Amino acid sequence: MIANMTNALLAAIIAVSLFGCAKKDQLIKEKSTAASEEQKPAEPGGTLPGAADVRAAMTAREYPSAVERLVALKMLAGTSEQKSEYFTLFGEVRNQLNDASTTNQSAAEALMTLRSATLGR
Repeated sequence: MIANMTNALLAAIIAVSLFGCAKKDQLIKEKSTAASEEQKPAEPGGTLPGAADVRAAMTAREYPSAVERLVALKMLAGTSEQKSEYFTLFGEVRNQLNDASTTNQSAAEALMTLRSATLGR
């Protein structure tokens, strides 16, 4: 019961941070990106939508944002190829966070968030 409440709380926190705290410019940019992605045909191989955003956030050292996006992507991975890409991306993010967490507090906190999210499967 406590695990279910913890999972629900974690999901609520992620949802609020993904959708409730975005800056106006970022929202406009995301809407225009989403509109352009909708117009493009699906890429061969069924790539996971949003994976590039996670990688971009990691490159920009926006670790909490990258973890939030990664956790949200898990629900979007429907095909076996997308699930495979998700797990590859998960490993990349986890390894980068492990490396960065020794010198960056934000990365350490994001790594703990990622661990909490995966334990609550």
